[in-house]
Amino acid sequence: MFPPPSPPPPLLPFFFLHCHSLAQAQDLSKLNRDLAKVLNFSGHALESCLQYENCVPVKPWQQHDKDDTSLFDFIPFLEFVVRSSPADIRPVLASYQGCDIPTEFINRSKDYQRRKQEQKHRGRFWRN
Repeated sequence: MFPPPSPPPPLLPFFFLHCHSLAQAQDLSKLNRDLAKVLNFSGHALESCLQYENCVPVKPWQQHDKDDTSLFDFIPFLEFVVRSSPADIRPVLASYQGCDIPTEFINRSKDYQRRKQEQKHRGRFWRN
């Protein structure tokens, strides 16, 4: 007879909690990764992270909220970040400070496409 399977190991967060000023805070420097390439998505990121410039605030998740698309809304922004591969993500995040990143990203993308089309039409007009 085989012994019963052992329980899976507990899931460990990818960040470490660090006690700071009597409150727990996320210390991303403990990741042993280049912080220029780290994004921290959290419902309380700005309040609980020591490296706030790497934080991406999202609406806190509610277990019973089946219409919550907060993380899905970031997909176009994240795809752009992966494709453009910025040397440091922190200035990119700083440019969105105080804005809803998914909404602002869509607006900036539309504006960029509009300007690109206008430039393309101007170029056609002068050629010939």
